[in-house]
Amino acid sequence: MRIIACEPDSWFLFENEGSLLFNVNCNYGPVGYDFTIELTIEEKKEFKIKGKHFLQSLANLIDYSTPISRDSASPYKGRSVDERYSALMAELIREWQSELKNT
Repeated sequence: MRIIACEPDSWFLFENEGSLLFNVNCNYGPVGYDFTIELTIEEKKEFKIKGKHFLQSLANLIDYSTPISRDSASPYKGRSVDERYSALMAELIREWQSELKNT
């Protein structure tokens, strides 16, 4: 797994064995949380066409839809892959942050 794009304090895009994993920094009232989905084929196409602009729009849609809320009707709610990848993504983000501090 590797980081291929990011907007610090907003989102990270990871590549993992051909899959694109999109990790979004979300807020729900006073609570901050990460929410990660695997991009669909259609979302991958949009990313190739629109680049980071698409990712920022998608991050906003995910955040505003509040997928962690019990009452949320978010279309992203059932797409979370956080349990599977959160530890590895957190480690890669820490390494990335450390490299930034050393440059």
